[in-house]
Amino acid sequence: GCVFNNSEFFASIQRDDSVEQCRFDLFNPAFWKQMNSKYIGACHREKPPRVFGSTSTVAAIEAELEKEVENGIRSWRSEKGMSCTVDDSLGFVLSPALAAYESERVTGFAYGNG
Repeated sequence: GCVFNNSEFFASIQRDDSVEQCRFDLFNPAFWKQMNSKYIGACHREKPPRVFGSTSTVAAIEAELEKEVENGIRSWRSEKGMSCTVDDSLGFVLSPALAAYESERVTGFAYGNG
């Protein structure tokens, strides 16, 4: 793996450079090989690349995704002859638990158990 910005470039020389095992002490030559900064300067662009903003908002995507999941559940339950009632207040109450679960799945650490 590597880590870089507009002025520095480091290449990992560790046996295992997975995020879980990697040591991020960038200036330790036992873990990282640093490229000479004069070479990075030689790669300078005349014009910076254009950055385009998002065409939709996160909230709109979230609402659309929530509706798709809700419709999928309604459809599945309807095919089985079951009714489906969505309780928005319960969803609001459970949202912190869902956020904690998602965070734990991404980071591997449960909130409050450090």
